[in-house]
Amino acid sequence: MSAFLLILCYNINEGMVYLVKKFILKTEFITLGQLLKATDKIGSGGEAKFFLFNHKCLVNGVHTQERGKKLRDKDVVIIEKDTFIIAHDS
Repeated sequence: MSAFLLILCYNINEGMVYLVKKFILKTEFITLGQLLKATDKIGSGGEAKFFLFNHKCLVNGVHTQERGKKLRDKDVVIIEKDTFIIAHDS
């Protein structure tokens, strides 16, 4: 079972406050498709490919459509307007 921790951040360059969700892993990694399901972006794993084709998704600043992309500790994932920081629970 993974968990979320909400963090409020301030971007000095843009003068904006935004919410970052810290996604805490109990395992070594999670795939992008699993993250989409865990965050309720999709209802089932079969929707991942379609979702990624039709929505903006960045992993560490790089656009990706790989639902099998492994996300590990300290990865930053932006899905539409939501930002997630992946953290390993150690």
